[in-house]
Amino acid sequence: MSRDNKLAKYSSQLLTLLGITMIGCLFCGCGKDTDSGPTSANAKPVRQSQSAGHVLKLSSSDEFNQLLDENRIVLVDFYADWCGPCHMLKPTINEIAVEYSESIKVVAVDIDKFSSLASRFKINSIPDIRIFENAQLENSFIGVQPKENYTRVLNRLIDN
Repeated sequence: MSRDNKLAKYSSQLLTLLGITMIGCLFCGCGKDTDSGPTSANAKPVRQSQSAGHVLKLSSSDEFNQLLDENRIVLVDFYADWCGPCHMLKPTINEIAVEYSESIKVVAVDIDKFSSLASRFKINSIPDIRIFENAQLENSFIGVQPKENYTRVLNRLIDN
């Protein structure tokens, strides 16, 4: 076993003991099992309490429309798997989804899979975060922003 593989193995075991789960390669975002192979040293640690399970993944455009219609506040993350800044923003979006799970819905829209939604909302750059209230666009953010920029808008909408 090479030195890098040993280091990755022991790092993974230590992070597991600390309650941190490895969820894919930071370098390529492949999502492969990071407990084996040479890319495990590049895996991205995320605390288990920041579960991506709070971020909804679409199965159809109709589901998106229904989500907007049935929920007062919806944060939409337009992203692509090949987008580095989108991967940088993902932990922030996951944190927001967990922290605001009682008040809002958070949905991630892959622009490659849902190009019709990307066209409908004129998505030209990603990451592109859109916040809707009662199915109406309230705010949008292009690029990676500090978490406070998103939460400021969400708090204002929730308090109204």
